[in-house]
Amino acid sequence: MLRIDTGHTRELDVDGDGYREVVAAHGTPMTAYVYRYHSGYAEFIYLNDALQAQSVVLRDDLVYEASDMGGEITREYRITPEGMIPVAASP
Repeated sequence: MLRIDTGHTRELDVDGDGYREVVAAHGTPMTAYVYRYHSGYAEFIYLNDALQAQSVVLRDDLVYEASDMGGEITREYRITPEGMIPVAASP
């Protein structure tokens, strides 16, 4: 049993491993968490700390956008079974 009270939640396979994780987000700036059940334990990651960003937003294409308030640069990341990787910029 996992109780999450950090805003809006969804169940999505964000890392592509075939199992759904619980993703949660809330606030302004946006804070983002990912919860999963792994090796018999529930674990989570606070993506704002992991990406060193004030705001982290999950898009519909499962790419996380990380930015700082008032900043002009948005960094994009995807979660894989191996970890968080930057999304290559399009030419």
